[in-house]
Amino acid sequence: MKTSLLSRLALIIFSASFLLSTSSAFAQTGGVELVFANSNPINLTAGDQVCFQLVAKDASGNVITDWNTTGMTVSVIVTNSVGETDTSMQSWNADPDGYTWSKLTVAGQLATPVAPDHYTVPNTLFVNGVADACYQATCAENDVHLTVTPTFANLIQVSPAINYATAALGSYTVELTPHQGFQLHSDYFAYRPVEIVVVPRDRYQNRLEGDVPVEITGLYPGELVAIPGVLPNPFDPALTVNYHSGLMLRPTVERVATQDPGQRIIAFHPSNPTIAGISDPFWVNPHPPAAFGLTAPVDQTQLTLTTAGIWVQFHWEKPIPADPFTNIQTSRFSAASFTDSTHYIIHFTDVNGINDIAFEAFDAGQAAFFGIRHVDLATVIDQLSGVSHVGTFTVIWYVEATDGDYTAHSTPVGPTIPGNRLTITNQMVTGSGVGVHFAVQNPVSTPAGSAVNFDLEASSNGNLINDWNTTGSDVTLMVKGTTVDTDTSMQSWSSDPNAYTWAKLTVNGQEIAPTLPHTYTIPPSLFTNGTAAVAYASSKAESGVTIEIGPAVPGITQVSLPLEWTADTLENFLVDITWPDPGTDAVYFSCPFELIVTPRDRFLNP
Repeated sequence: MKTSLLSRLALIIFSASFLLSTSSAFAQTGGVELVFANSNPINLTAGDQVCFQLVAKDASGNVITDWNTTGMTVSVIVTNSVGETDTSMQSWNADPDGYTWSKLTVAGQLATPVAPDHYTVPNTLFVNGVADACYQATCAENDVHLTVTPTFANLIQVSPAINYATAALGSYTVELTPHQGFQLHSDYFAYRPVEIVVVPRDRYQNRLEGDVPVEITGLYPGELVAIPGVLPNPFDPALTVNYHSGLMLRPTVERVATQDPGQRIIAFHPSNPTIAGISDPFWVNPHPPAAFGLTAPVDQTQLTLTTAGIWVQFHWEKPIPADPFTNIQTSRFSAASFTDSTHYIIHFTDVNGINDIAFEAFDAGQAAFFGIRHVDLATVIDQLSGVSHVGTFTVIWYVEATDGDYTAHSTPVGPTIPGNRLTITNQMVTGSGVGVHFAVQNPVSTPAGSAVNFDLEASSNGNLINDWNTTGSDVTLMVKGTTVDTDTSMQSWSSDPNAYTWAKLTVNGQEIAPTLPHTYTIPPSLFTNGTAAVAYASSKAESGVTIEIGPAVPGITQVSLPLEWTADTLENFLVDITWPDPGTDAVYFSCPFELIVTPRDRFLNP
């Protein structure tokens, strides 16, 4: 039987010193031979014992009948066995012998192991030179041998090979494969793969290698399902398992560790349910797509449809990481990993939620954004309202995320608001929009630094839209054909603070900063009774400049005639020297050099 490590070491030291002294004293007298009545090899079942005799003989093969008084202590050593290296020191079940062990009995007495697989037999146990012995082991293994020492010539001191087959089926062990990346193996997710490894074993925990029938159930069987397309099916009535069988299933109901008893997997023999095994408890965490919110357009946005081809972009959050169940190895037998894939669908509904039109998000539903053209969004509001060419309509937009099993909606903006509200005005049908109006059709040339004055007018079918400041949308003013914003000078080169190239736009006296070079955004709040007074000043002397208004609306004048800014009055001269050697500010004595004199206005226009 197994002993403690310290006891074994002490016995090894004692036995070694004892054997050295006795072997030198009796080496020439005789030795002990193994005598087996069994065939070669000896085939047994785990837990069986094989009996044999230890016979003391001299060099001529004669039995030494007085070995009990003249002989020595001998050792019986088990070789090619791993039975005593198992860590199990006691049974895992109600069977007191249900673990891996071995023992040697000599003359009815249990031999004491001095080390794993090393037994001593005192000479006092021999009667007329013979000691009856039996060896018993529970580990299923092959080619095990018993050897007697010390060695004595011409004696048979090594047994035939002993082969141990597994005993009859006694139980199943049911283990769950922990998910890579999770510290606790008891944490699993609803509707996600869980691998169970069911191993048939005999009463001594030896694995049965052949296919063994088994039935699988759970402590809560209604909460477990097979994974379609993944074989073998754990719930197949003809299921068999062997020592390396992995089965995949999915829990379908959440079990929170702090609230619910754990789920367990149970395996049992179809014809003998007393032969069974049960897993450790495990819990099932919820696993819908992570909560996410809508980002743009924000709630209660006013949107005006003006041009068929302009796109409207809808954006929402995409949680990072997108899913905690990402790149997880689910099987101990395969390196394949499992990753969730969240699919997004955007919905447009009326405010009562009666009518619904849905679109797949971009990138085949994987991206957290969606784009739609003005003309298509106009069709959407027509369908939701049931009215052709509806002018103004309020829709609710929200996003649905699904991982194939769970579906979650975007976080609402309020307890009773299932998404973001979007009020849409369709001006593509009525020809409503903003145009440009100059007091004269062909503006005269303007000195650099002076402003060109004109009006922006919001109109529909030739009539001013007086409430554009509340019902209208942003318009874009673009200056084409100019290089004023591409000059590198950002400040004056003289005491005159404006003596450089610049441009300035004011609307109803309020200066508007450019959003891009030559591009300005005019909010509807700057309109009064449908008009906005604009002054555009430029210090750059250039011609062929035009003012354009967007979005484009058919039937409205949105492009000015070409404008021209001329150089202002003479202010200074620019004197440049053409240097003979580029990069060297020097000329040569008695050699000509060139002066370039440029008359300029205060803004440095030539």
